[in-house]
Amino acid sequence: MIFYLLLTVMIIFGSFHAFLSLYAKAVIRGAVDEGARAGAPEYAGTADCAIAANQVLNELLGSQFRGQVRVACSGNDERSVAQGVGYVPSFLPGILPDIQIDITAVVTKEPEY
Repeated sequence: MIFYLLLTVMIIFGSFHAFLSLYAKAVIRGAVDEGARAGAPEYAGTADCAIAANQVLNELLGSQFRGQVRVACSGNDERSVAQGVGYVPSFLPGILPDIQIDITAVVTKEPEY
């Protein structure tokens, strides 16, 4: 009986961890996409990219996970690049692994007409 109770708890925590990691990946993907788009206009720079990406992260990720994710922006005259790197900590350390996240978005610079 105890075995089935523990198995049920593991399945619940594992499912919750999987859904949380999917949500975190979607938020980080949205943040790097938004940051790269913000840096795409010809007059925009890496600061515009970083501001936009961090704004999305601050709005959609809780403080527990926000500190685990970093966004870096770079680029040149031809493209804007935003990269989100971090991890989602495990709810059951030692049993479920941390979920590593590394997502990059690249957008071609838009010429000003």
